[in-house]
Amino acid sequence: FYNGMPLSEEVKVISYQNGVLRIKTSLARAAFLKSEPFSFLKHPLLPDTIKADIANAIPDRAEVVLTNLRFIDRSPVDRENIRVTPDERIEVSIECADGEEFVGTVHSLAVNSVAVKPEDKNLAKICFEDKNRHAVLSFDLPERGKRKTRIRISALLRIRKDDQIIFSIYPNHFFKQKIESYIALQQTRLITIMQKMVLNFYQG
Repeated sequence: FYNGMPLSEEVKVISYQNGVLRIKTSLARAAFLKSEPFSFLKHPLLPDTIKADIANAIPDRAEVVLTNLRFIDRSPVDRENIRVTPDERIEVSIECADGEEFVGTVHSLAVNSVAVKPEDKNLAKICFEDKNRHAVLSFDLPERGKRKTRIRISALLRIRKDDQIIFSIYPNHFFKQKIESYIALQQTRLITIMQKMVLNFYQG
C-alpha cells in the first residue's frame, strides 16, 4: 500500500522452505518494501488472500523474504471502494435539503463516499440541523490532459466532525466510471512518485 492505495504486480516464487517464502519482484518494488512491515499475496489456486510479514528486502537483487504467512478473511486489496486524497484542491458545493448552500474542499474520495472540509463550519452545522441528512454535491473532477468532469451527485450525511463532513454518495453509472478513472489516475501518479524515490535511493 502507498497513501492508502493498493499497488499490485506479479511476482515469481524463488523458494519456500520452513515457512520462509522468497520471491522475485522488481527493483522498485523491492526498495519500496524494504520499509514496509507486511504485504499481501493472491493466487487463483488459493482460497483466500495471504498476509505475510516482510523479513527482508534486497533491492539490488529485486528479492523479498516473507515469513509468518497466514490466510485472512478479507484483504484490504479486495476493498470495492479505495479512498484517495486528491493531490490538488477540489472545491465542492453542498446543496442542503432546505435550499441553503455552503462550500468546501474534497479531503478524500471513494466510489461510495466523500469527505469534505467545509469553509464555514457554522453554516455546515445549520445545514444539517433537524435531522436533515440529505444533500447534493457538485464538484469538478480532474481527468487526464487537464480536462475536468462536472460531478453532481446525491449524498447522505454519515459523520460530522469538527473539520470534516463525511457523506455516502450515490453516483450514476457515468459518474461512477469517472470517479473510478480518477482513482486509477491517482494510483498511476503514486507509482511514478515511488519510482522517483527508488531512483533517488540508488543515486545516493
